[in-house]
Amino acid sequence: MANDIKVADAQFRARQSVETSEKRREQQRWVELAVTIRNSSTNTTYHVVSTLRTLRYDVDTRTLVVGLSETESVSNVPLRHVFPAGMTPVEPGETANIEISVPVPMREVRLSKGSIEVEEVDVSGLQRVTVIISYDHTPYRPVYTDSPVERIKQLHNWGRRTQATFSRMLPA
Repeated sequence: MANDIKVADAQFRARQSVETSEKRREQQRWVELAVTIRNSSTNTTYHVVSTLRTLRYDVDTRTLVVGLSETESVSNVPLRHVFPAGMTPVEPGETANIEISVPVPMREVRLSKGSIEVEEVDVSGLQRVTVIISYDHTPYRPVYTDSPVERIKQLHNWGRRTQATFSRMLPA
């Protein structure tokens, strides 16, 4: 049961379109990351978080960390809105594919001395992808009357986690 759900693969694909920001008059390149989740159980359907919760790049290890799992909020910024977590059921003995769009370069939002800073992060040297997923045999059902911070905590505490790391490079 503990090893029934597994991140089986993560592959990059070039995305044909390039988006242009009207405000900044610049183009943004995107790549697609296809994540394959495998359920090796013979009789249990598992529900997997299928919407991106976190995306960060570790420059030192050249690793893109893709979170299909909620991390607890560590900021002191009050949250006004929390995007709901999508759920994908993975039937016994089946796989599910989750597509994630990744901007190249990425932009990270950071808090610094009470202000918000946006930093461009060059991911062109990427060598690894770590995918972290949350899953359980029952889907996550938030209590919408709770505060956004409480809903993040609920999702963070829901289910179990598994992860896998793959040697990958960005497509040209």
